[in-house]
Amino acid sequence: MKRRERFITALNCGIPDRVPVYDFLFSPKLQKELLGFNTELYDGASQVKLAGKLGLDGLFIPIGGYFGFEDEVHEQGSGIL
Repeated sequence: MKRRERFITALNCGIPDRVPVYDFLFSPKLQKELLGFNTELYDGASQVKLAGKLGLDGLFIPIGGYFGFEDEVHEQGSGIL
């Protein structure tokens, strides 16, 4: 079964060949280790590449480029949510 078929089969309450593997967010350390670079935001292209290297069946891609925690607080009105 291909990744897409596996994931859609499970979403439709079917029985896939195995449980689909899905991840929410990758750490910058993992991205640096596997792709050789980091991105400032969680961009879709690098997340898809990383998911492919890990053999995942599904992936959450945040809209707007960032989702998660940051070390620094942004000033109100800076354009970064």
